[in-house]
Amino acid sequence: MTLRRQSYHRGFTLIEIMVAMGIFAFVLTAMYSSWSSILRASKAGSKAAEDAQRGRAAMRVIQDALVSAQMFTANQRYYSFVGGPDGTFSSLSFASHLPESFPRSSRFGGLGIRRVTLNVERGKQGQNQLVVRQTPLCMDTEEDEQAFPVVLAKDVRLFELTFWDQRAADWVDEWVYTNQLPKLVRVSLAQGVGNDHRPLSQDEIVTRIVNIPSIAVPAVLQVPGGVPGAADLSRTNNATPVPRTPLSRGNSVGR
Repeated sequence: MTLRRQSYHRGFTLIEIMVAMGIFAFVLTAMYSSWSSILRASKAGSKAAEDAQRGRAAMRVIQDALVSAQMFTANQRYYSFVGGPDGTFSSLSFASHLPESFPRSSRFGGLGIRRVTLNVERGKQGQNQLVVRQTPLCMDTEEDEQAFPVVLAKDVRLFELTFWDQRAADWVDEWVYTNQLPKLVRVSLAQGVGNDHRPLSQDEIVTRIVNIPSIAVPAVLQVPGGVPGAADLSRTNNATPVPRTPLSRGNSVGR
């Protein structure tokens, strides 16, 4: 009697297949997590670099406006310098002889002396954004300028202005002498991402101290007819500070 040798072809059991699929899924999950982390880090780095660049550009715009600030004491309703707290953030409004390189200068047709207003507003997506509006002297704010101001910085967490008060020999957060120009203005700006409520570190805050080279031109030196309102010279007293007028968002002060 001859015995036949039977050959068996061994395959994978169901358990082995399930274990292999589990290991494969684990590897895919690890690869996806690593790739997602790389993408998030890349986006965060790009956002930080973009915010830093925008912050430097915003500071440059603010500096350009402040160093060109102008003041004529006989025309306070046109040249008043108003700055101080506006809710959580600071705001600022003043007249300046802006350079041609200033944003949107071309749309004002050579009217270089304009009122500049800086404040922080809510954007369409709910983020805080630092905006600047411009208005030629003796004119109303244009509808487009009111509705679509220049956005200097987004996701603003800090916009703080302080002014050097020579009388107190200290920094103050509100400039009450609206018929005079402060000698120094300290500007602090910080940006964040989303609803970031953690405390700010000093490395995240960009601070600049701007020296305003101009001084208020006394009424006795103004030529009648040379500037708006120059005929009212007798009613101007340069020694008496003008009370601060509350700053309205997007509007010129004193009109």
